[in-house]
This record gives sequence, C-alpha cells and structure tokens, in this order.
Amino acid sequence: MSKILILISFLITFTSQVHGSIELASRLYDGGKYYAAYTMLKKSINKNTRNEAKSLAYKLIDRIHPAVFKNDSDLNRLFDKSTPLNYAVAIRAFYLGDLRSTEKFLYHIKKDHPSNMEVNYLRGMIYYIKNDFNASARSFKKCYIAANKKSRNTLKTDDYIHAFSNRCIQQLSRIFFEKKNYRASLKYLRKVKKTDFVWPRLLFDKAWNYYWLNKYPQTLGTLVSYKASYLKKFMLPEANYLRALTYYDLCYYKKAERIYDEFLGGIYKEKKLFQSMTTRELKKIIFKRKSSKQKSSDRFIISLLKGYRKDTKFFSFRSAMTRLKSETKLMKKYKSNEFKKIVLELKKYQAYVRLDFDNFLLSLTRDYYKQIERTNKKFLRLKLGLGIRRQKNIIKKSQTTFKDDFVDLDLSQIDNLDEKFIWEFKGGFWADELGDYAVALRSQCSEA
Repeated sequence: MSKILILISFLITFTSQVHGSIELASRLYDGGKYYAAYTMLKKSINKNTRNEAKSLAYKLIDRIHPAVFKNDSDLNRLFDKSTPLNYAVAIRAFYLGDLRSTEKFLYHIKKDHPSNMEVNYLRGMIYYIKNDFNASARSFKKCYIAANKKSRNTLKTDDYIHAFSNRCIQQLSRIFFEKKNYRASLKYLRKVKKTDFVWPRLLFDKAWNYYWLNKYPQTLGTLVSYKASYLKKFMLPEANYLRALTYYDLCYYKKAERIYDEFLGGIYKEKKLFQSMTTRELKKIIFKRKSSKQKSSDRFIISLLKGYRKDTKFFSFRSAMTRLKSETKLMKKYKSNEFKKIVLELKKYQAYVRLDFDNFLLSLTRDYYKQIERTNKKFLRLKLGLGIRRQKNIIKKSQTTFKDDFVDLDLSQIDNLDEKFIWEFKGGFWADELGDYAVALRSQCSEA
C-alpha cells in the first residue's frame, strides 16, 4: 500500500476520534497536505496553544499562499491575542487597512521565522505609508539580507526568492529617491544584475536619478537602452516624457516636440486596449507558451504580460493552485464529515488565490492605462513650457533646429569615458552590450 493510502487510512480512523485536533494537522502536514493542515491548525489555535501547534505553525505558515491569509475571515477571531499564527493574522490586518494591529502581530514574530523576508517587507511598507523613510529603509535592507539567506520550499522556489530579493532592492532605492539621495538610490539599483528579469524595469528608475543629478547624458543614454529589440516592451509610457523633458532642459525643443508626436501616434492611440481586457483574456496571454499571429495593437500587451512570467506573483500562483487542486482531489475521495469540511475550505482557498492573481493582472493593465493618461497630461504642461520659453527667446534662432547627428558633443559630461566604447551613432557610448549608455550631447541653452 502506498504511503499516501496508509496516511489516508489512518486519518479516516483518526478523525472519527479527534476532530479539529493538532494531531490531525500534524499528520496532514507530514503527508505534504499543507493547505488541509492549515485548516486544522486554525481550529486548534486557542489561548492555551500547545507547543506542538507552535512547532507546526512555524514550519507550515511559510508554505501557504498569502492570499489565503488576506481573505480568511476565520483569522479575525485571533485579533485580540498573540498566537502561532501571528504572521497570517498580520497579513489579514494589513489587507484590512488596520496598520496598528499589523504592527502588533509583527512585533511578536521572532527573527528566525521562516517568513522573515516577507515580515521585513511588510514592516517596510507600513513605515513607508507613515512617511518614516529611515525606518522603512532599515526594514527593506533586512528584507534583502533575509532573502539572501532564505531556503527554498514547495511554495517559494529559488526563482521566487531571487525575484523577492530584487523587489526589496527596488523599494529601498525608491525610498532613497524620495529622500533625494539619488546616489544611494543608484547604488542599490546597480545591485540588480542585467540578467535579472526586473533589470529592464529599473532603467526608468535609474534615468530619473541621473536626471536629478543633472547627468543628462546618462539620463538619455539609459533610456536609449530601450531601443534594443529585447527591451522595447519594457519601456514605460512615462519614459517618453522623461526623454522629452531632458531634451527640453538641454533646449532641444524640436526634439522634445517630436517625441510627444511619436507618443501620440503610438502608445496613446492604443490606451483603451489596456482598460478593456478581461482577466480571462489576460490569463490566456500570460500562460500561452507560443504566441500565434496577433494584431499589431495586441503585440505590446502580449510582450508586457510575458515579461511578468518571472514575477513572484506568477511563481506563487502557479505553485499554490497546483498544490490546492491536488489536495482537493485527494480529499474528495473520502466521505467523512471532517474531510468534507476540509474540501470546502480548500475550494475557498483556490478562489482566494485565483482572485489575487486576477487582481494582479488587472492592476498591471489598468495602471498602464492610467500611466498613459498621466504622461499625456505631463506632455501638455511641457508643451506649454516650450511656448513660454520660445516667447522669451531663451535660445538663439539659429540653434532651434535639433541636430540628429549629434554634432555638438561634450565628452566631458560622460563619467568613466575610458570604460566605454563607441556605438553606431556619433556621440553614443556604452559600458557593455546591455546597458549604461550615455549620449554626449551639449546643451544648446543660452548662457545669458
């Protein structure tokens, strides 16, 4: 008889004697039925929780998809006390917007908790919401350190942990950006390797840091990276605006206007696509391995979603749904009342995880739509500024035409010039194949 059948045979006998016991939860966990074990563990939690429950919760909690905790109203009864399920309750409280309770339960979680990576990320988010950037930065640093020490499990694979580590770095860099410490922000962004899937998405963050450091050649060069065929799909709508703004500050007005015209004739025309797609359509795209011929208007959104196949949301959704379906199928074979209750719970968990992923996909496309609208408004303000500058004659008439061949070069504006190599257009340099471009373009603004 297989180990699974022996286990189930034991459970059928056992559940008739002890309902909702910690022993049953432990047996389910030992059999790899983590979500079923969680349903039993919840029921066994009380004010006088035994050491067995603490030990099981410590091992089990890191294997459950957080969407289960977010939506599990059963956890509400644990809001008035500290229990082995403090991490689960903290996520539930955060989801409900109860930051005070979230902090209270996170306080009781020890440093060696298996979910220490996520615990510090959650702390960082709470401090960020409270505008306590110093405390938030400390928490995200701990998140990054914890991620580098994290061991994989059935839910959190090596890919998941690596992606989460990059997420901690990204949040940390954005905090330093908020604090206007642009050099520190760049320092953390450089920790992400160019081979990581998130690296192209950080180019925009890098470009803004360079911009506020008045390193316009690096700003333009970083955004030039998006011209590579592999990186085109990662270019955000607002990157167009940053390019135009940089040329505007260098007094290349015609070029700034041309970028806006390209924006209007390109991504702005397709904005409704990002607002109209259903979760069913989005899922079909992200899970499809090979794309058939698509309309040109659909190609970009396909590339956008495919780029998120290496996101933690995708990894955890796929892993959780596979395990939940397997556990549900197995539990359905047995007719005891206890197993029927477990099946009902498992079906609810599937719905929670599915909803969480659906919302993730919708937020990607809806946020993209909002970014297109926001970028257009910024362009309109920039266009108004162009008119005002021209009226004041800040630049000589002979200099108003943009020079596409980049004749006016200023190589002194490029850092570490010895480490860079000439590209195919005059004035362009790179440090390696994928990134760190710079455009040695001299400002045309009048010194008067």
